[in-house]
Amino acid sequence: IHLRLVLLGVFVLCGVALRHLVARRLVAEEGSRVATSRYQTLVENSPHGILELDTSGAILFANPALDALLGCERGQFIGDRVDTVATSAERDRLRSDLATMRSGQPLAGPCHYQVVTKGGEIRDVEVNWNHQRDAEGEVAGMMAVVTDVTNRRQAEAALDRQHRLMQTIMDGMLDPLMVIGTDYRLLAMNRAARGYLGQGQSLADGLRCHRVTHKSETPCCGDEHPCPL
Repeated sequence: IHLRLVLLGVFVLCGVALRHLVARRLVAEEGSRVATSRYQTLVENSPHGILELDTSGAILFANPALDALLGCERGQFIGDRVDTVATSAERDRLRSDLATMRSGQPLAGPCHYQVVTKGGEIRDVEVNWNHQRDAEGEVAGMMAVVTDVTNRRQAEAALDRQHRLMQTIMDGMLDPLMVIGTDYRLLAMNRAARGYLGQGQSLADGLRCHRVTHKSETPCCGDEHPCPL
């Protein structure tokens, strides 16, 4: 009877332990399922294009934002090489970047390319690359986050044209002319005013107007040297 009671106790303990083990596994699986669902939701609803490539550069996955950027139907580019969406002028550089990624080396900062949409429109994109590695640490693929920066690039180009036009107008004036910020930094100057600059000095140095015009460490003041600001 004693032996039977001992065996019964062992069976009970084993049953309790098994139930705990099963419960923990179910909790872990549910947590993994929830985490996977959240990840898929983030990827599917991301405003940025997300790409997964194999080591040859073939597209394994593209999220809806990337399909929208390229003007294609869902999953249309799956299996194609990613360089086929680049403009002909950009393909060699993109292939070179892919080769660098395949070698396991990171790329310095975001990369910028031009891609062609299904409708033939050229878009400027900024791409952040990352490696996918296997259990041994070898490169197994690549991930890319793609951002459409066409509007930003167009705005920057328009601003640059305005700056160049303003500089041309200023350089046509015979008198020295400077554009000064509220912190006394020189923002622009015409050709006549560049004579105030010392050897090797440029606007990129963050020069203050009082240092350039009066060789002073402090802003101008008083009746003799009134400050225009």
